[in-house]
Amino acid sequence: MKKIVFVFLSLLPLISSVGQNTRTLTLTKPGTLSMKLSYNEQEDTTDLTLIGTMNAKDFNLISANMPNLRTLNLKDVVIEEFIGSPGPQIISDLYEGNKIPAKSLKYKKYLVRVVLPQNLTSIGEEAFAGCTSLTDIELPGSLLEIERAAFEGCLALKSIEIPASVEVIEDETFNLCSNLSDVKLNEGLLSIGKQAFGNCFSLKKIAIPDTVSTLDKLAFVNCKNLKP
Repeated sequence: MKKIVFVFLSLLPLISSVGQNTRTLTLTKPGTLSMKLSYNEQEDTTDLTLIGTMNAKDFNLISANMPNLRTLNLKDVVIEEFIGSPGPQIISDLYEGNKIPAKSLKYKKYLVRVVLPQNLTSIGEEAFAGCTSLTDIELPGSLLEIERAAFEGCLALKSIEIPASVEVIEDETFNLCSNLSDVKLNEGLLSIGKQAFGNCFSLKKIAIPDTVSTLDKLAFVNCKNLKP
């Protein structure tokens, strides 16, 4: 009996550590995520839910210090404008509100699922580029723009619906999404840019809305299984 109790007690730190990998945090002031987690907690967090307000400084911390992140839930977050330098990995002076900053989640290789803010209006350039494990992301109806290469190289992404509120799919937005097979475009879309769906080898069919007036000749380059 003593041996069994000893073994169980020796496992408690491990059990506790695993349980702490999932975290829900409320940010009452943007730019304060670093104050909520120690460096070790940042590093071992795998599933993160944020509530409240955040800005580019918080995205920079997620980008630089959370290498094991698998899910990110921002449904109840408001992204506020930030002016300044949030950190060495993101460069710019002005970061707009209600926008996922450019390159802010680029190369998060273990990221599988993202829930975006309900009032999000923009996804910045290369924001999710190289997130090779990303399979689950839903674009909110509030979204107005998706900037260049926002999802380039998301190899595991299989389906996406572009909200009717989005008028332009920029160059290379879904380039190299080799497993993307289900794409829904809605009426209201006006333009599809160069290599917007380039190298989407699994794409076999896609319905182009009548509202599209500009379709770059290389929009679907190297989509070898796409039927005309």
